Amino acid sequence: MVKEGPRISAYLLQSQENTVDVSWLWAMLFAFLGGLLLNLMPCVLPVLSIKVLSMVELGGSGSRKDSFLHGLIMTTGVILSFLILAGLLMILKQAGLKIGWGFQLQSPVFVLIMAVVLFIFAFNLLGVFEIGISLTRAGNISHKNPHMNSFLTGVFATVVATPCTAPFMGTALAVALGQPVMIALAIFFFLGLGMAAPYLVLATFPGWLRFLPRPGSWMQTMKEVMAFPLFATIVWLLWLLGRQSGNNAIALSLIVLLLCGLAMYLVSKGFRKVGFAFILSLLVILLSVPALRAILVTKENSQVNMKGDELFEQYSSELIHQLEKNRQKYFLDFTADWCLSCKVNESIAFTDEVLLTLKNKNVMLIKADWTDYNPEITEALESYGRNSIPLYIYFDGNERVVLPEIITSGILMKAINAEPRG
Repeated sequence: MVKEGPRISAYLLQSQENTVDVSWLWAMLFAFLGGLLLNLMPCVLPVLSIKVLSMVELGGSGSRKDSFLHGLIMTTGVILSFLILAGLLMILKQAGLKIGWGFQLQSPVFVLIMAVVLFIFAFNLLGVFEIGISLTRAGNISHKNPHMNSFLTGVFATVVATPCTAPFMGTALAVALGQPVMIALAIFFFLGLGMAAPYLVLATFPGWLRFLPRPGSWMQTMKEVMAFPLFATIVWLLWLLGRQSGNNAIALSLIVLLLCGLAMYLVSKGFRKVGFAFILSLLVILLSVPALRAILVTKENSQVNMKGDELFEQYSSELIHQLEKNRQKYFLDFTADWCLSCKVNESIAFTDEVLLTLKNKNVMLIKADWTDYNPEITEALESYGRNSIPLYIYFDGNERVVLPEIITSGILMKAINAEPRG
C-alpha cells in the first residue's frame, strides 16, 4: 500500500536543477543559466528579428563606447522588465491569487494587447511609418532615438519570452517566490542578466560582428523581411485567444487589428489628426474588451488539443489521490496553450510509439491545463516546488518521478520501462 503523499524522486536523466531543495545562492546561478538558455527557446524565436537588427546596429557603429552603451541600455530594458513582472507577480500572490510565471498570458485582454503591439511593430518594420530610428538612410544608421530603441528592444524581448521556461529556470523561479522580497528580486535580476548576456558581450566587443556586411540598402530589406516572424506570432496569439475565449474573441480581435491598421495607414499618408482619432478609438475599444468579452464571448467546449488528447484525462486532486491509493501508474502533464515550450515538447515526445507503450503499460494519462486561471493547478504546481510550466510527473506505482523540463520520446520511454522503485 502506498503511503499518503508518496516521495518525489528526481529522474536520473534530468539535471540537478530539478531537485526542490535549492539554496537562494544556487537559485541565482540557475536563474542566470536559465536566462542564458531562454535565448534558445521557441518562444524567443519570433523576436530574433529585433535582436538581429540590434546586432546589426551594433556592428555598424563606429564607436566601441556607443556600442557598449547600446548593449547596456538593452540589458537594462531586459532586467527592468523582469523585475517589474516579478514585482507584479509577488503583489498578486500576496493578494491571495493562485498564479505563477506566465500568469499574464492567462488573460485574453493581455493576449490581445500583445497582438496589437506586435502588429504595430511589424508595420513599423515594413516601413509604413517609423518609430524611434530608421536603420538606413543613405547607407548610414540614423540616430534619432537609438537609446530608446535599444531599451524597448530589451523590454519587448522579455515580454515575448515569458511563455517559455528554460532548463534551470523553473527551480530558480520557485525558490525566488519563497524568499524575502530583496532576494527574490535578486534572483529575477540574474535571470534578466542571463538573457541579456550574449548581447551585452557582443556590444562590449563589437569587433566580433565584423563578419556582418557594412550598413547599406540590404539592411532595409532585412528589416522588412523580419516583420513576417512577428505576423506569425500574431497568428499564434489569435489562436491562443480563440482557445481561451472562443470565435467571438477572434472576430473582435481582427476588428481591433483592422482599425489599428487603418489608423497606421492614415498616419503614413499624412492624415495625422484623423489617424490620432482612430488611435484614440482603438484605445477605447481596448478598454472596452473586458465588457465586450463578457457580453459576446462564450467559451467553446470542443477544442483541438495536443496529439493523442483524447487519451488524456482532466486533472483533479481527487483523481490523483485515488490513483496513488490504488497504486495505479499515471503520467501527469502540466501544460498550457500559451506555453510554446510545452507544445514543442508534446510534438517531439508524444510519438505513436510512446502513446502505444503508455496504453500497453496501463499508464493513465492526465493533463493539467493551465491555459486559463486555475487555482487548483497552481496549488498542484506549488506542491512540487514549482510555479512555472512545463512540468512532467510520472508515478510508477510507488513514487512520483519528476521528469526534465525538456523531454523527448527516449526520456519518456526510459521512465515508463524502468522498474518501480521502493
